[in-house]
Amino acid sequence: MAKEDVKLLVFLVILFVPVYWFSMTTIYKRFNALFPLQAGVFTVSLLSVQLLAVALSEPYDNLVVIPMAIVGFILIFKNSNIENHQG
Repeated sequence: MAKEDVKLLVFLVILFVPVYWFSMTTIYKRFNALFPLQAGVFTVSLLSVQLLAVALSEPYDNLVVIPMAIVGFILIFKNSNIENHQG
């Protein structure tokens, strides 16, 4: 596809840049609410593990996908210790 229609590929990449940006900022904000001292480290670690999962082949990717699913459930369902939410 990249060799046939470069304009479409560039358009799709430009289209998805804001999606990835908002996804990373949402993950950082949630980590900051749950673990304020290590939010940046956890965000970069999660991004690195996600890239590792994409790079691994079929039998080994489940070793990464299962812990990522657990972290995802923690980010979704765990209550933060913030008493007064502003914003």
